[in-house]
Amino acid sequence: MNAINRYINSLEHPYKKNLCMEMQQMGVKMRFIAEQFRLIELSYKGKKAYLYNEELFFNTQPNSYFTINKELTKMLLSRQGISTPKGTTATTPQEAVQQRKKAHLKFPVVVKPIDLWKGMGVHLNIKNNSELQAAMNAVLSLYTKKQSLNPEHPRHCLIEEMVPGNDHRVLVLRGKVIACVMRIPATLIGDGTSSIHELIFALNQDRPDAFQLIVDAEVRATLKRCSLKLSSILPKGQQVQVRAVANISQGGRAIDYTDRISARFKKVAIDSARTLGVDFVGIDLVTEDITSNNPKQCYAVIEMNNNPDYAIHEKPIVEGQGVNVKRLLIQAWMNK
Repeated sequence: MNAINRYINSLEHPYKKNLCMEMQQMGVKMRFIAEQFRLIELSYKGKKAYLYNEELFFNTQPNSYFTINKELTKMLLSRQGISTPKGTTATTPQEAVQQRKKAHLKFPVVVKPIDLWKGMGVHLNIKNNSELQAAMNAVLSLYTKKQSLNPEHPRHCLIEEMVPGNDHRVLVLRGKVIACVMRIPATLIGDGTSSIHELIFALNQDRPDAFQLIVDAEVRATLKRCSLKLSSILPKGQQVQVRAVANISQGGRAIDYTDRISARFKKVAIDSARTLGVDFVGIDLVTEDITSNNPKQCYAVIEMNNNPDYAIHEKPIVEGQGVNVKRLLIQAWMNK
C-alpha cells in the first residue's frame, strides 16, 4: 500500500475519505508534496489543486493560509524556481542535530518557529550543535508561551543555512510592487557623551510604542558580550548592534528602497505572490544589492506574510521618502 492510500485509509471523517476515494476513481492523481504536513498535489488533465491538512483548495494556487507555514511557503516557491534557504525541520533538539547532518546543512544556521511571526523565536548565527540544541530548546519553550497557529501538530522548527546579504521587506499588492525597505537590526551609534541608556531613550523618542527598543535579556546579553553596560558611554561614531534580527518592531531601522529596487527583484517578489495566490503580501528577501539586475547575484526569499505590517514603509518609522501604503490599500479596495 502506497503512502497516499495509507493516508486515505487513516482519515476518520467519512466524507473526506469518500471524497478522496471518489477522486481516485475518477482518475485524479494524488502525490505528496510534504507528507509530514499532509500537503498533497491533485492533478487531472493539466489542472491542479491542493489537499492540505484535510482541507481542499481547488484554485490553481494555494491561498494565503500557506504563508503561515514557513516550510510550506519555501516548498511551493522552490517548485517555481524561486530561491529559498537550504533547510530542514525538526521537533526536538536531538532531531535537529540529526536532521542538520542528514540535510548537509553548513554552519552557521538559523533556527526559528515554523509558524510564528515578528521575529519571535528567531536564532541567528548558530555555529555548532551545542548552540543548535540550545536554540531549539528556546524555540520549543516559546511555543509553550505563544499559541501556535497549528496546535494539533508537533511543534516543528526550521533549521536553515544563513543567507548572506541585506534584509528587505517588499510589499506586493495585486501583482505590483508598491513598497520596499531595507531592514537593519537595532543599532546604537555613540556621540561621545551619552550613555547607552540615554542613546536608547533618544532612539525611542520618535518611535511609536509598538516599535520601541526594549532593554530585555537579549540586549543585556549583547552588551555584556561587548563588555558594555547601560551606563557605558560609546565613543563618537562607534556602533553597537544590540539585536540580531532585523525586525523593526524590535527597535530596527527601515530605509526606503521603493524607487531603487531593481526590475529583477520586483519580478521575484511578484512571482512569489502569484505562486501563493495572494493579493497583498509582505515578502522577506535577503540579497547583497536589491538594486542590481545581475542575474548571477544570489538571493533568497526567507518567508512571506499575508498580513504585513505596512507601518514600517511609512513615516515616522521609515527613513527616506516612504510610501503611503494606507492610501494605496484603500484605493485598491475602492476600485475592486
